Amino acid sequence: MINSIKFYYEVVKEMPNRFYRVERPKKVHTLPKVLAKSEVKDIIEATTTIKHRCILSLMYSSGLRMSELLNLKPEDIDSKRMMVRVNQGKDRRDRLTLLSEKVLQDLRQYYIEKSPKNWLFESYIQTLPGHRSSKTTEIYTHVATNTFILIKNPLD
Repeated sequence: MINSIKFYYEVVKEMPNRFYRVERPKKVHTLPKVLAKSEVKDIIEATTTIKHRCILSLMYSSGLRMSELLNLKPEDIDSKRMMVRVNQGKDRRDRLTLLSEKVLQDLRQYYIEKSPKNWLFESYIQTLPGHRSSKTTEIYTHVATNTFILIKNPLD
């Protein structure tokens, strides 16, 4: 907010700077909340589709971030070496991570059922516009998320 106010007065109104002494709030650094293995197992077992089971178990077992998972392509799964190739992950670095045997079995079943072409986990929003990059898709994802507000939850 402070930067917005500074921009408005200094650039839009072309007034001299008056906000250098304004203290910015400090970020609070907290430890992440970590689930127990049994809790993670319960969550994975509660999934109702093979796609969701693969997503959760692959993220957990391979230590993938959401953006890394969404950018996986079928060829990034190396079943011979039992590795997952992450292209342009955090800090734009490529890396390899482990592939679980159990996850591989689920991925094989998922691949047979869904036959993904471009992305390992294709979604309705990704495939409909025909985007090559999930970055483009993120714009539509934000718009689609806003429409969820209009849907009444069955529990409410």
